[in-house]
Formats: sequence, C-alpha cells, structure tokens
Amino acid sequence: MPLYRSEIKGLERSPQREIYGIKNGYLVAPFDICIYEFNKPNYIANNALSLIHNADVKNVAGSIIGTIKSFDSPLNNNFKPVVFIELKQGVKVTSNVRKIEPSTVAKENEVSKGVTVHITRNNGRVIKGGTILEKIIVKRSYILPNWEIEVYRVKFGQTLGNELHGAPVILDNSHKLLGMLIITEDNHMNGTTECFVFPADRL
Repeated sequence: MPLYRSEIKGLERSPQREIYGIKNGYLVAPFDICIYEFNKPNYIANNALSLIHNADVKNVAGSIIGTIKSFDSPLNNNFKPVVFIELKQGVKVTSNVRKIEPSTVAKENEVSKGVTVHITRNNGRVIKGGTILEKIIVKRSYILPNWEIEVYRVKFGQTLGNELHGAPVILDNSHKLLGMLIITEDNHMNGTTECFVFPADRL
C-alpha cells in the first residue's frame, strides 16, 4: 500500500513511499513523508515539521488512511528516520503489511556479510537479488549532511528507484526483518543499486 502525506498549510505533498509495517497498532513509514521536493534539500520542510503532526496520510487512490502521530527530530543523536501513523477509524490494512514484533526482527549478531535479502512490497510483490555488503551497522548522512542515521549497506543487482523507500528488507536465510529500505543510490551504468537499510532492531 503506497502512501504519501497530503498537502498541508501551503506545504506540498510528500513523495510517494511504501509502508514498512505495523507496530503497536501504528503504521510505520519512512521519514521521507515529512518532507517534500525530496531532490531539492532547500525545499525540505525543516522549519515546518511542527505542522506535519496530525497531517493526513493518503493512499494512491487519494483516500485518507490515517494521520501522522509522531516522529523524531532529525537533529537528535539517535535519529530514527521513521514516522508513526495512526490509522483512521474503520481503515484496515492488508495481510501483506508486516507486523513488527521482537520475534520477527533480526539482531545485529544474526546478520552476516554476503547473505542474500529481498524486498517485500505491501502489494505482495517480491524483489529478489540483494546482498549484504558488510555485517556491521555504519552511520550515513540522510537527506542533509548533518542528519545521520545508522544503516546496513546492501546491494541489489537491479535499479530500484526511491519510490521503494520504506519497504521492508528481509533476510533470505531466516526470513527475519533486516530493516527498512531508506536510501537508494541507483547506478544506471551497470544496472545496480546500493541501498541503505535502517536496522529493524533500532526501531
């Protein structure tokens, strides 16, 4: 179920993104939906994040599915690039939306270099062919140079595009959740994508 934050008080709508899963009754999506004009950092709603609370979140058909309930400040040392969305009364999520529970989450000591992974979209489509490039969690800039997040590095043998940001990345060997696809760097010359995945056990 792709989603986006609707226009609010003069702020343009956010880019379209994927749902990561559901935790404690809230939908979890990438922080991307708190911003707009994703490829123009000067347009990021930095000074307007307070307006984003309680903003409507819609599906691709334009129907309201919920409202933004909470998110971290990007200036926090342990910034988590996720948004929690309160579902609108009566809205039900599909069975493809993954429940994020301790038993379904991979710990850092369960992750190994070279292990293959796949992306599961909430429409049921699976994208295979990812490989973990290093088993350790590293820090990377996210959107702006002074915003840092913890990530795993993963490489896919195809280009992905940023519409997949937010999608869950799953370990092939254990079927546990590695984390949220949060950054994609497509290499159109060789048809690959280096991805940065926010660790599931940091949520």
